[in-house]
Amino acid sequence: MLSFLSAWACIGGIWCASTLSTNHTILVSIFITIISFLWLKRRSHCLILLGFFIAGAYRFTTYDASFQASAQFFQDHAHQALSGTALVIDQEIQHGKRYPICLTIRILSFNKLKGTPAHTVIKLYLLKKPSLLPGDELQFKGLICKRTTDSSYEKYLFKEGIVTAIYSDRIVYKRIARPWFSPRRWCIHKRESMMKHLLQKMSPKSGALFSTLFMGGKAPTHHKELRSIFSYWGIVHFLARSGLHVMVLIGVWRTFLVYLRIPWAISQIILLLILGFYYLLSWSSISFIRACIAWFCYQCFIYIGRTPRILHILALTTLIVLLNNPYQLFFLDFQLSFGLTCALAWWQEAYYQHTCSIAIGALNKPITHE
Repeated sequence: MLSFLSAWACIGGIWCASTLSTNHTILVSIFITIISFLWLKRRSHCLILLGFFIAGAYRFTTYDASFQASAQFFQDHAHQALSGTALVIDQEIQHGKRYPICLTIRILSFNKLKGTPAHTVIKLYLLKKPSLLPGDELQFKGLICKRTTDSSYEKYLFKEGIVTAIYSDRIVYKRIARPWFSPRRWCIHKRESMMKHLLQKMSPKSGALFSTLFMGGKAPTHHKELRSIFSYWGIVHFLARSGLHVMVLIGVWRTFLVYLRIPWAISQIILLLILGFYYLLSWSSISFIRACIAWFCYQCFIYIGRTPRILHILALTTLIVLLNNPYQLFFLDFQLSFGLTCALAWWQEAYYQHTCSIAIGALNKPITHE
């Protein structure tokens, strides 16, 4: 119960920090402290709830302030040719888009500008693919950023960890260094080569379904056709990879390891490695991340000898996700994923308590002899 209330306290702190002023947030924290002291028996639990409320509010304030400062820097230098050094994080090809090349870079420094935001991540949408790979360090020039007027799109970028997006025909750059090994580059290369090999072995429609359901990505062909068909029948959400896919994968591998009679500790390490490789070689989503964190928390409960409860695991998962990225709270994918899971977990917990009370009542019932 405490973990569930702590998650709601953190959510309340994030919401107050995003909506109310600092003085009003302090008044709400005082109100929560008074209510918790009157309702809860243990005073330590009151302090824990207050701590998570303050942690949520503080985390959102610092997270939002850092991105707003970086975004304001680009707004102040809009329509100016920027030059500096950057590090390539990711490169993705988006088929069917006007700007098919999406390049994610981390700005290391700007030339001849004061107040440069530190370690700013931006997205570049280009028409022509540059000869760059993840991990490369480059020197760019002539990069022009436009003013952003859509606040909802700006918040979406903040949620994704991106400060701004720049659309350009090409980028003028000079590669400075390329490390002999980059973990990110290795993961992307393995993912692309694996998908290319698998799609060659399948029909186009089967490849599109496999890419969508099991890898969390979009196949180059037939994805729009499948989406229109699923939309007609109202089951387009079936194309989204959910946490159930993670549980199915773990269940299949766990059954296989049981038949091999592998010791429990070693089998858990193998499952952790399999899930880690699956995470690195696929496209992640909030439901996929939720399932991975929940499974890890479940294993931690088993390891320390505590009974894992669904509500406790979900509350811990919520706290980890929101304290890492508080902007997730305001988007529909997080709300649906965690909200529906919370409703199912609450129903399961109520059913479990009801079943236990019936069993205890039957055991305590005196036996009568006729």
